[in-house]
Amino acid sequence: MNIFTWNNPFTERYLMLIDELGITLVPPMSKRLACDDYGNGAMAEPSLILSTLRPFLESRSQLGIDNMQQ
Repeated sequence: MNIFTWNNPFTERYLMLIDELGITLVPPMSKRLACDDYGNGAMAEPSLILSTLRPFLESRSQLGIDNMQQ
């Protein structure tokens, strides 16, 4: 995303709502973006995303709901 999207007051409001719902956010990282700006808005490293998701996926597996259909 663009740095202006990340820094937008509406984005901040939605992020607070996400936090209130107990949803874990993997925040973006700072680097050169597609728009050629440098700043916060790039996708987090896949290893960080995986390490954040792993406990959730493992808990689903332990509960036997990893193969449940919606």
